Amino acid sequence: MIKKRHYLFIFFSNLLIVIHLAAQAPTEDVLKVDELLLEAAQLDSIDSAILLATEALILAKKENYEQGIISAQMDLANLHAEQRNFAKSLRNLLKVIPFYEKNENEEGLYQIYLQIGDIYLKEKLYEQALAYFFKARKLQDQIEVLERIETTYSSDQQLGKALVILDEIYEYYEEQNDYNGKVVSMEKQINNYLGQEKYDYALKINKALLELVTLEGDDHALAVAYNNTAYNYIKLNEPQKALDYFQQAKIINDNDDIEEEVTLNINMAICYHNAGKAQEAIRFLRAAEVMIPNDNFVRQCAVRQLIAKMYLNENDFYNADLYNQLAIEQAEYVKSAVQMSSAYRQAGTIHERLYEFEEALRYYTLHLSIQDSLKTVEKLRQQELLQQQLALERAEKEIKLYQVREALQDAELQRTEEARKLLQLERDNLAFQAQEDSARLILLEKDRTLQASLNRTKEIENQQEFLLLQQQVQTEAQEREVAELREQKMMQQMKLEQAEAAEKIKQQEIRRLEQDKNLDTLKIRNQQQLTYGIASGLSLVSLLIFYNLYRSRKTNKRLSQKNREIDKERAIAEYERQKSDDLLLNILPEPTAIELKEKGSATPKKYELATVIFTDFSGFTNISEQLSPEELISELSTCFSTFDEIIEQHGLEKIKTLGDGYMCVGGVPIPDQQNPVNAVRAALEMQAFMEKNIAKKKAAGVPYWQMRVGIHTGELVAGVVGSKKFAYDVWGDTVNIASRMESNGVSGKINISKATYELVKNHFHCAYRGTFEVKNKGEVEMYFVEN
Repeated sequence: MIKKRHYLFIFFSNLLIVIHLAAQAPTEDVLKVDELLLEAAQLDSIDSAILLATEALILAKKENYEQGIISAQMDLANLHAEQRNFAKSLRNLLKVIPFYEKNENEEGLYQIYLQIGDIYLKEKLYEQALAYFFKARKLQDQIEVLERIETTYSSDQQLGKALVILDEIYEYYEEQNDYNGKVVSMEKQINNYLGQEKYDYALKINKALLELVTLEGDDHALAVAYNNTAYNYIKLNEPQKALDYFQQAKIINDNDDIEEEVTLNINMAICYHNAGKAQEAIRFLRAAEVMIPNDNFVRQCAVRQLIAKMYLNENDFYNADLYNQLAIEQAEYVKSAVQMSSAYRQAGTIHERLYEFEEALRYYTLHLSIQDSLKTVEKLRQQELLQQQLALERAEKEIKLYQVREALQDAELQRTEEARKLLQLERDNLAFQAQEDSARLILLEKDRTLQASLNRTKEIENQQEFLLLQQQVQTEAQEREVAELREQKMMQQMKLEQAEAAEKIKQQEIRRLEQDKNLDTLKIRNQQQLTYGIASGLSLVSLLIFYNLYRSRKTNKRLSQKNREIDKERAIAEYERQKSDDLLLNILPEPTAIELKEKGSATPKKYELATVIFTDFSGFTNISEQLSPEELISELSTCFSTFDEIIEQHGLEKIKTLGDGYMCVGGVPIPDQQNPVNAVRAALEMQAFMEKNIAKKKAAGVPYWQMRVGIHTGELVAGVVGSKKFAYDVWGDTVNIASRMESNGVSGKINISKATYELVKNHFHCAYRGTFEVKNKGEVEMYFVEN
């Protein structure tokens, strides 16, 4: 027996181990996520890799595979960054942050903050870049963070702050005794002082750098230091000292580094030119020209333009034109717009000095044409940069709002789950109590039956005469009870008919109760007949009659309870139906809601004249970081609730909110020719509310945001989208142009299109803004509403 137990113990122990391992083993879908990510990493095509990583992310979310979600979003962030789609890259990085915060993964957060800061730095959003770099520094005070902060300050021309960070960087490398790090940080300090035109401070660092590289015996770094010191003396207007240092740099370099030698010759030429020694300057420039590799056309072009300029200063027009023409040929060959523009301008100057005005005019025209092209390209580049910056800001706002809403939903779900568990516990307790009561009743019934049997036996044996007399009395009582039971049966039948008419669903249970009652009646009749024949069973019959009477009353009570439950359920159903109707009217316009209820669907409709309003809060990202999630949601709710009241007064229809943006439309679902005027009036009231709100917050010394408003009028299509979660929405070019009106607007102003202006100009005073380039729409005329 002991051995058998021992074997059973081993069997069940092994079974538990197998079950545990099966629970811990990754599922097939989890393994599929890892396979997809590995396959994506091996692809050369970025688009294909993005598709695989996206598929992996969807599967990981379905399986709630946290590590898979993190890996997929990090891969997508890196892939989108390679395509320079920084907005999508930023969205994926921001979605990873909550996972790392929940798991307190400081290393992961540190790397994420660095990546986000790098994105903002590339897009020249220096304030946002610094915010994330400083977050990273709070987690880990590493040299790579300091260097990024210094680069950001320098790029933003905050040279004073950059210099403070450079001091910290130098101290770090000095503590580490890192020679290369100290050299690089000192060179950055020199450039910083030169940028601030503090040439004496720059010279002091230059001399310290010379001592450092001399002690190290680093000839290359020494040549660079001599060259930089010489340049420093040029800025101090001491050409002779500059030449001395250039000579020392040239001696050390000794043609070992051709690129450095070319730079030295050009710098020496500049020194000789400043000293009034033109021939010496030209000699060094021609030496530099010879050293430049033949395939470096841009450098050759620049040097030849410089030679031409020096010949021109010496009134040697022949050589000036000769070298300048060589520069033009090379610039045209490599299609360098900047070099061509410079060479054309210099050619114009040469021919003007030769009194060849037609030729000079030709070259000046070419120069101006290229300059116009360069300005256009620069303007387009700036617009593209601005759009990318706006996309990044909106991406971060959307993700932060999404995270706030997700946190609130999680809290609500947790509260709901706790309530459900509490309710289930109460139900289990009630069920247990009911089982316990049922068992107790069964025992009592058995005791009563046994006692009744004993009483009957005793009465039969000892009280025959009394039983005969009791039989007569009980027979009369029985007849009265039967009459009462018949009357009760009729009443019960009436109640059953009422219950059937009220609720057919309860029919089956009512029939069962009726059958029980009929069975009880039948039992009573059978027992009555048996009583006439057998005198000794009179007590048993009496007990059965009383028991069945008790059962009948209990049945009546249960019928009454069921009727009350039916009435209660009917009232609840009616309340829920009304609640559903109210909710549908809150989501959809009333005509659309009625059509949806009657037909089960709503047909989209085209409107020839509708006015769309878009609003957006400027400064929202920075201020939202200073508020708690509850304060942020409360502030947005206050603004949007007020907007809802305003547009309702003017007959406009709210469409949706987009993060901190608000969208509404006039002229739908009921056409209204006055909707452009009503829309502008509503926008004015919304701006007036915002101005009062800003004044209150300024007085209280708390952060506030301003609002841009954009309006456009035209045709659009409106209807219901979705088959489960209905949403009333509008589509068309009018919506897109209204959105562009908002994004091209100004805080505190209402920006309207020309189409809207033509319809409202007799009602409001408007100021013409001019024509603006709008993405995918070309040039669009815009106006500000001033009252």
